Amino acid sequence: MGVSPEMKWIEIGFESLFWKIKLRWQRAKLFFGPEWNNFSQACKLGIDDKCIFTNSAENMKFEVAVYHKDKSDDVYKEGKYSST
Repeated sequence: MGVSPEMKWIEIGFESLFWKIKLRWQRAKLFFGPEWNNFSQACKLGIDDKCIFTNSAENMKFEVAVYHKDKSDDVYKEGKYSST
């Protein structure tokens, strides 16, 4: 994913919507801080939905595509659904 234990936070989101997420490392595992809840609620994430993170040109910023299990042909990008 392009993150390292030295990083304390990342920004994730879409073209114009981003959330700053704290990172916590424990026994070589990465955990997102409570800010993740704001992102997941805004994207209406559910069980078995998938998030694909890609590095952006900016340091510590990641573009996200959300694939909802119940809408397997749609992708949540830029705050709206678009057909793929």
